[in-house]
Amino acid sequence: MSWTPKEGSEGTPLTVRLRVDEESVLQAGPIQIRVVVGKKAMGTSVDRPHLGSSEDWVLETTVPRLGVADYVVPVSGVDVVAPVHVQVLNESAGEVLETVYVGDFTYWN
Repeated sequence: MSWTPKEGSEGTPLTVRLRVDEESVLQAGPIQIRVVVGKKAMGTSVDRPHLGSSEDWVLETTVPRLGVADYVVPVSGVDVVAPVHVQVLNESAGEVLETVYVGDFTYWN
């Protein structure tokens, strides 16, 4: 898994690339994948490759306002960071099946 950028400000486009186990996805039934910044689940564009492809899935969203992220940790008293996660949900029940920590996004002050 990779993601970029690791720092920026509100409205910064955020891209996460990840490999997905197709077999697990097919067994889970219809799913939804989203990016979470802090505690804020973001509207996420998902580019899924064709079945059988070895390409990464590409998730795209934008970084929310700092206050909306809801969870921040001070870093050196100036910048703040918010954890970034990817969540897989059962589409019909809205149940979170898996949450994967991606890294920390640093907000510029």
